[in-house]
Amino acid sequence: MRLFKNIGSIKIIKSLVYGMPLLFKILFRAKKMTQTWKVRDYHQYLNTPLNEIRRAHGLTLLEYSDSYSSSLKFGSNSCF
Repeated sequence: MRLFKNIGSIKIIKSLVYGMPLLFKILFRAKKMTQTWKVRDYHQYLNTPLNEIRRAHGLTLLEYSDSYSSSLKFGSNSCF
């Protein structure tokens, strides 16, 4: 309830609505991964360069768009 009080329910709903395209984009890209990410046996990746990990799993970086961040700004009294 403190979150709703500090940010406001309208801004929270607005951020959820504006975040939906990004969520679908992430889910679509996750389905295109060529290998699954091993959560338990991650030690093999610690000394591997990120480019090799991305290539092995078919990962691409999302391009940063200021439209996502500008639609999610809450104000100075937010909890974030």
